[in-house]
Order: sequence, then C-alpha cells, then structure tokens
Amino acid sequence: MRLEQYVLNSLAQLASFPYRVEYFSPEVVQQQRESFDKLLASLGTASEEEMDQILAEREPGGPGSELPPEVIARFQQLLESKRASS
Repeated sequence: MRLEQYVLNSLAQLASFPYRVEYFSPEVVQQQRESFDKLLASLGTASEEEMDQILAEREPGGPGSELPPEVIARFQQLLESKRASS
C-alpha cells in the first residue's frame, strides 16, 4: 500500500505544477538578449506593403476551437477597419 500512495502522491504533485521556474544567471540572460538582438538585426525589416502581400499569399488557417465565432468575426472586423483607415 505504501508504494501505491507514493506513486499517487508523486503524480498529484506533478499534475498540480503545470510550469517550472528556472533561475538563469545575469550573464546567461545577457547572452540570450544579445543573441536575440543579433537575430532581429539579421532578419531586417519589411514595409507594410510587403507584410500585406505576405499575409495575402499565405494559406489561411482555421480558427482555434476555443474561440466563439462572434469573437472571430469581431476580430476580423477590427482588422479590416484598421486596414481601411491606414
């Protein structure tokens, strides 16, 4: 009976902590920041026209199942109104 209790307790602890916090030294954080900044610089920039063209050419994905259709429709309206006003 003790082994079953131990296994059950261990599983309960794992299930109750869905995330993990890790400490990174300031040096590691700085290295990650510099690496990210280099990546952003290497990617360059795109104009709004280029971004619109890329978005228009992509294959649209389906909406997430967790969003109600009303929310999706409202979001699409907001996008269209922003696009029309700029």
